[in-house]
Amino acid sequence: MGNPEANQVELRVRRRDEGINLSLRDVAIERTVTNGVIASGVPATLEGVLVRDVALAADPRFARGIVVQASPYASQPVTSSIRGASVQATAEIGIAVLGAAVDIDGVAVIGDPQAEPDNPPQLSAGILAQLEQSTGSPAAIAVTDSLVDGAPSFGVVVLGAEGTIENTHVRATRPSQHVDWWGYGMLVQAALPTQTPAAATIERCLVEQSPSIGIAVVGATAQVAHTMVREAPGVDGMWGDGIVVSTVGTYQSGGVVVTHPGVADIRSTLVEDVARAGLFTSAATVQLGDSMMHCSAIPLNGEPLIDLDFDLVDEGGNHCGCNALFPPCKVLSEGLTAPEPVDPEG
Repeated sequence: MGNPEANQVELRVRRRDEGINLSLRDVAIERTVTNGVIASGVPATLEGVLVRDVALAADPRFARGIVVQASPYASQPVTSSIRGASVQATAEIGIAVLGAAVDIDGVAVIGDPQAEPDNPPQLSAGILAQLEQSTGSPAAIAVTDSLVDGAPSFGVVVLGAEGTIENTHVRATRPSQHVDWWGYGMLVQAALPTQTPAAATIERCLVEQSPSIGIAVVGATAQVAHTMVREAPGVDGMWGDGIVVSTVGTYQSGGVVVTHPGVADIRSTLVEDVARAGLFTSAATVQLGDSMMHCSAIPLNGEPLIDLDFDLVDEGGNHCGCNALFPPCKVLSEGLTAPEPVDPEG
């Protein structure tokens, strides 16, 4: 890759006046530090853009391929689109949407283990949508017909935001090589520091080879339909779950106080070849219909959060088993531990 400090190329547009917008087509930006493209407070249209080899800066510790974010200088919400782009070998986040609404269509985000620093940020991902904390602006993404391959830590993250992910393939998300962090295909989670809820619709997606968890819904709401989750082998003998839905709460005298309930509606979905639970609910409310838990060590697992029980509703048409043997689906409680929420400041 050469010396990134000697080859730094970064395109940055900030909005201080109304009427500014950013349009990039068929542009290649590579060997940068911190950011490849950053549009702050401006509408952006990016088509056929290639961003490659974004190295992690020492301070601030960022390495992001494409950033679209709200700005205190902009009075209007930021709405942008990214189409047909390729983001490769960014050390932290491929595409970051912070307090903006962005359509992401036909995009490939490709990770590279060689780009990972020795001390990686905890919240590394292929695609991230998150509340912009300095402005309080909400974020929303619509991801369609895209590929996220080999992302560090997380494939797609909806954190205190709204997301629609359709016809998208998330593959081979990597836990960190240097610390035992994550390895999730998709994460939908409330932003706990700001108490901002999160919600996502996941349809017609393939999530595979994410070692810890295929899809995690943590203190958030999700609808999952016509989706396949497969091959979650676990990490160092831990995890290996297909879909996890968990409620976030705090314990006070008298019992658990729910701060962010976990709620999911799962339809026409296949989970197969996972090391632990096909579907794991921790004190969450889950409706499951017309779905199959195939070749999972524990097809369905439910756990309480201290005194707060789970609610797993069988809507019918579900199958659990392996190798052509499909006994009735039963919910077990094997004492599994739910994942801790992700700290965006971590």
